[in-house]
Amino acid sequence: MRSYSDAGSQLPDDIPVAELAEFRHVISGSPEALQAGIKALQKCGYAELSDWTVPIPTHKPDEFICVLLKYLPEV
Repeated sequence: MRSYSDAGSQLPDDIPVAELAEFRHVISGSPEALQAGIKALQKCGYAELSDWTVPIPTHKPDEFICVLLKYLPEV
């Protein structure tokens, strides 16, 4: 199953990727802020902790980004 854009929803694996629109969530901040934000989204049922990338450092001190990919059926 693939993550769908609605909280907690799943898409069957047999939907062709060509029929799905991919979009990204990118959050930035300190490691502590990222962890708090990701945990808050998990509590809402929007995404699991393991759905996010590991923190990626930016050029700013103590700033990182994390990325989450979601998919929507093409409209």
